[in-house]
Amino acid sequence: MVVTARNADERKELEKPATQGNLLGKIVAIPGDVATESDMEAVVKTTLTQFNHIDVVINNAGYGIFKNVDELTISEWDSVMATNIKGTFLLAKAALPALKAQASGHIIIVASDVAKRTFTGGSLYTASKYAQEAPYGSQSVWDQSDGRVFRAGGFPFSRQRTWP
Repeated sequence: MVVTARNADERKELEKPATQGNLLGKIVAIPGDVATESDMEAVVKTTLTQFNHIDVVINNAGYGIFKNVDELTISEWDSVMATNIKGTFLLAKAALPALKAQASGHIIIVASDVAKRTFTGGSLYTASKYAQEAPYGSQSVWDQSDGRVFRAGGFPFSRQRTWP
């Protein structure tokens, strides 16, 4: 398993299970920011170097700032969108060539039920979660040209599938 986080303390926490029991040596934690293309390429490269293939990509990075639209700053907007949308895109973009080459694999996007509903103060977060889920509904159509169907989806929407 390869995990990534920007913060060194978070990476240490993610690696803790690797020091115990049957996970010894099976978790690799590397520094990475999901909003940085070269970091996501490094995550995929490290995974392929360590394990020779990718079974599952879990796109789980995300956070929210909860304010009304008129209270949000441009910096807050950019930060949430960079993590929640751009990060999802960059990790999927980095992983798709390997998944296609091996003709197997899953991408799971951990979105939120707020991709389909709104709430007071949640305009930025709900917009980011909808945008996080939306592009991957069309992914299956995009990849049918070579005879394989790849599907990705987000929880809790039960659209997660794989190549047949």
